[in-house]
Amino acid sequence: MGLFTETNAFSISKALIEKAQEGCNTTLYEGDERRIFIESVVTPIMVSLHNVIDDVAMQKMRQYARGEILDAIGGDKCPRLEAKPAIATFRFSRNEPAIADILIPAGTRISSNDEHYFRTTEDCTIPIGYQEVDVMGIAVEGGEAYNNMLPGTVCVIVDPVNGIDGCKNIDMTHDGDDGEPYDTVGDDRYRERIGLYEDSVSTCGSENGYKFFAMTADSTIADVNVVTSEEVEGPEEYDVLIYIVCTGGQQPDEDIINEVYEKCNAKDARPMCEKILVKAAEQVSYDIECKYYVTEADEKAAVNSIEGTGGVIEKFTASQDTQIAKPINPDALFSEIMSAVDGAGNRLNISRCTVIQPEYQELEYNQVAHFSGNLKISHEVID
Repeated sequence: MGLFTETNAFSISKALIEKAQEGCNTTLYEGDERRIFIESVVTPIMVSLHNVIDDVAMQKMRQYARGEILDAIGGDKCPRLEAKPAIATFRFSRNEPAIADILIPAGTRISSNDEHYFRTTEDCTIPIGYQEVDVMGIAVEGGEAYNNMLPGTVCVIVDPVNGIDGCKNIDMTHDGDDGEPYDTVGDDRYRERIGLYEDSVSTCGSENGYKFFAMTADSTIADVNVVTSEEVEGPEEYDVLIYIVCTGGQQPDEDIINEVYEKCNAKDARPMCEKILVKAAEQVSYDIECKYYVTEADEKAAVNSIEGTGGVIEKFTASQDTQIAKPINPDALFSEIMSAVDGAGNRLNISRCTVIQPEYQELEYNQVAHFSGNLKISHEVID
């Protein structure tokens, strides 16, 4: 059963047959070719149509909308965060000292291959008597794909400049992110921000209002916890304490912390006399050690589903490490392992599981769990 219309194939088929029998004024038995036609041809078409209608109706609501429809719900007041381009410092050089000033115009492109291009952000000049000059370069499009290119690897001058013999990045490319892309992760994050938006329009300093402004500051922020200094007996010189953690449980750098502060400290975001403090959530490390018991037939699938890329262990740490003040809970890991499924969605025959680490631990308002990387996981095949 769908949310707005019937989507169950059996129910739809039954209703169609009843309507046909009513129209024909006769019973359509199992071997009747008219009934066979309804079950094999008409029913699949109607089931598909009902699902489309139900999906379209559901997307009118924020919690089910996705893609461009979600953009329309967010509107101009709460637009989707765009991808941010990576940056790096580029050094243009020549083999001999310049005999005249050599201008390198803004927009000069440099590439590492045929896929990743950077461009200079401003005009720069190699003066007479010098051989090199450094200038900031920015990726021609946003995204994390432009990050982590090693120094010296972006070195092909796409737009040649007279008098310039070479160019290369002198630091690792960095700061690119995917924003809120049109996928499940991007839509979920954008959907959450839209939900927080209504509280942000008031400057009475609401918790969700601060969360909205903080999450708008940078698309890599995974969670925000807002508390008052009074309720947690924090520093007396601040009224509001804001703690953040980034995707993958990463600690935010100073640039992100400053961006959050600027957003939350704006005059249209807070009461005039309220003083705020933005900090990275304190990481509390934990190890994982466990053993599960599985039948021989399901052993290979269990190893992939639990220990493999995107498996139970990774999903547990991803959830645990990106929610501030969420207790470190071994029962959650136990439950995930016991309910593991194979690639086709079938429940695996795991008879029992022993979780030795982590131990249960409550976290404070300013703490977030952090998987240490120490993983000891084993399994035993049972009959």
